[in-house]
Amino acid sequence: MSCEAITNSKAHDCPAEALGRSDAAQNLIEEHVQYLWRELDGDVQLSDAAARELRTYYPWVVPGSGHRAAVVRETMVSRLQYALEWLMRRGPGPRVLDAGCGLGTESLLFGQIGAEVVGVDLYEKYVTAAQERLVRFQAHLGRRLRVRFAAMNLFDVSADEPFDLIYCREAISHIEPVSDFLDFSYSRLAPRGQLVVSDANGTCLANQLDRIRIRGRRCLQTEVDPASGSEVQVAHERILSIPQLKWQLRRAGLRPVHEERRIHLQRLADLPGLPIVRAVARALERVPGLSLLVCTHYVIGAERPSETEAVHGPDSGGKRLS
Repeated sequence: MSCEAITNSKAHDCPAEALGRSDAAQNLIEEHVQYLWRELDGDVQLSDAAARELRTYYPWVVPGSGHRAAVVRETMVSRLQYALEWLMRRGPGPRVLDAGCGLGTESLLFGQIGAEVVGVDLYEKYVTAAQERLVRFQAHLGRRLRVRFAAMNLFDVSADEPFDLIYCREAISHIEPVSDFLDFSYSRLAPRGQLVVSDANGTCLANQLDRIRIRGRRCLQTEVDPASGSEVQVAHERILSIPQLKWQLRRAGLRPVHEERRIHLQRLADLPGLPIVRAVARALERVPGLSLLVCTHYVIGAERPSETEAVHGPDSGGKRLS
């Protein structure tokens, strides 16, 4: 699935176990996509406000079949599989912070496998919809999940108990400043816990042109924290390149251990020649130098080293740089 991946050499994984976990994670994500399609189709009873937010938030996840459905499933799997497999490997009841949780789709998935999840977003309308979706999803599963949502400034999340995973999907481009968020992640992660970032690649020219179309020249904006009423500076579609993010991670003391570069094709899902385009995209992802320029999205996992590794580690990852 990954064209270029760094794997943690200290992981001891039986190939059969790893394959079984990979299949289980992929199947679970695909089932989740099916449930999301049911929500978008109106088969799951949601309020008008929540249904409207869902359609606006996921304009590309249009229920369908054939190539379009395959592209949607492929995109969702590529964004989520690494984090889901990592949680499965972590053991029972891992704690997860879904940073910039939006409508809570990923929080619900992590909760389904037994994780204790805190989903945080600055936008109250998203959190309200996420809470409603949680109620419906629990009814669908027939059990309660250890998932809760909060509309608040991410930086105000309590440090009382560390998280095993901080998951950040297409949110780091809105968090300001990035350096503070990565320092925050280091401070909130348990030793050997991971920050997983999935976002648009800033080296991709098509992404940059798209962001300029959306935001113009305005890179920062001011929002209000619904919990405190104070003003919060947020970035406006400020996307990072893979080298920029990895440098920032190392500076914060986080060690990159996993990397995927992907070309997402959801905007081309209705092209008659989509199978050929998909084949070309998968080939380009396997060319190391070129993939850095043409991949539209990446997934990077970075680990907080143990205290011993942080002091005696062989590289700059694991040593906080001033």
